[in-house]
Amino acid sequence: MLTVLENAHIKTLLAGITLPPNYGQEYIQQFELLYRDLAQKHHTAFVPMLYKNLVNVPGTIQPDGIHPTAKGSEIIVRTLLPALMPLLKSRE
Repeated sequence: MLTVLENAHIKTLLAGITLPPNYGQEYIQQFELLYRDLAQKHHTAFVPMLYKNLVNVPGTIQPDGIHPTAKGSEIIVRTLLPALMPLLKSRE
């Protein structure tokens, strides 16, 4: 997908995530590096951790433990916006 977008000259923002601790530190580290490497390879804007500003903030994750609440979504927007705005401005 990133190759297709890059070849079409479409500006892209890649947002990374992490895995639960039970995956093991070594596997988690490799998983997280994959996002960084893909962003570099495809020259995309990059936010390493989509949920970084809402981890451990009460009321930001739904009971499933995965998906954000409305409050969490607002925090995610504020996390992504600094990386997204330059992409939007470059389209003007």
